[in-house]
Amino acid sequence: MRPTLVLLFVLSGCLRSALAVWIDMEGLPDTGLNTSSWVTGVLPDLTTDIWDLNDMQIAAKNVLAPKYYASYRTGALNEFTYQANLNIYSKVRLNGFSFRDVSNMNVA
Repeated sequence: MRPTLVLLFVLSGCLRSALAVWIDMEGLPDTGLNTSSWVTGVLPDLTTDIWDLNDMQIAAKNVLAPKYYASYRTGALNEFTYQANLNIYSKVRLNGFSFRDVSNMNVA
C-alpha cells in the first residue's frame, strides 16, 4: 500500500509541474518570480507575486490574449522606445542620505 501512495505523490508532483505556466521572458531579467502556481489566462495575486515592472509584464503576458499582448508590447511600433523604457531605470541613482523619515508625518 505504501509504494502506491508514494508513487501517486510523485506522479501528482510531476503532473503539477507539467501543468505549470510557461511564459517566454523575452530577455527580461530573472527576478525570481515563481509562476508555478499561475494558471494561464488568470490574473495572479498582485499583492504577493508582483514586485517590479518586469513581473507586471510577465503577468500581462500570462493574462492577455496573444494579439492584445502584441499590441501592448509593440505599442510604439519599434523597439527603440521599448528598450529605452526598460533601460532608463539603470540610470536612476538613489542616495540614501537624501531621504526623509515620513513615518510620523501628519497628513491631516
